[in-house]
Amino acid sequence: MILIVDDDPVFLGAATEALTLAGSQVLAAGNADRALHLIERIGSEVGVVLVDLSLGKVSGFELIQAIKAIDRSLPVIAFSGVSSLDVLESATVLGAAEVLKKPFNDEWHAAIKRVRRQSNGRPPTQTAKS
Repeated sequence: MILIVDDDPVFLGAATEALTLAGSQVLAAGNADRALHLIERIGSEVGVVLVDLSLGKVSGFELIQAIKAIDRSLPVIAFSGVSSLDVLESATVLGAAEVLKKPFNDEWHAAIKRVRRQSNGRPPTQTAKS
């Protein structure tokens, strides 16, 4: 299952539809809080998380860190409409397996397949307890 996180409802809807039409099971979250709730609730079912780096209150960078704190092995693909190399490289430093540029295109499908292959057999979600 793919979890996609973006605060732009038009993009979120279009990307969700494209991934679903391509045969993927998709969950959509419009903010970081919703995404973290879903990961904590059903994280073992999520195979990859797509995270927009330009989210509202909580940035995509912060969300990547929070995801990795919950489950270091859960693959994250970051995406952004900003093409600054520094911004994109920062996401990989935080643990993003790949960084994609908006808009959604065929490269996204290829990146998801690559990341799924690389993370095949990852252990089940290890939820951090407080």
